[in-house]
Amino acid sequence: MYEDCKVAEIEYCVSRSRWGRGYAGEALAAVIGYTFTNTDFAWLEAYHRVENERSGRVLQKSCMTVTHTVERFRRAGEEPVGEVCYRVERP
Repeated sequence: MYEDCKVAEIEYCVSRSRWGRGYAGEALAAVIGYTFTNTDFAWLEAYHRVENERSGRVLQKSCMTVTHTVERFRRAGEEPVGEVCYRVERP
């Protein structure tokens, strides 16, 4: 969480034996809904490795959109090389 700019990063990890069952998408939707209902965060961010297309589909289905970078990389002064960044803003 980056409370100074009202941004939080979402991360998740799902066991390979549980892939393709919709768990990540369901959990992500719940986290997004809860966050925007119960906190004052302005947006949520996430990223995945380019080669992890399945994770990208989870983020896309959650209404997150591709963005150039995320706060983690901005603060480190780094470019997200090999990563695809996403964000969703408070409705």
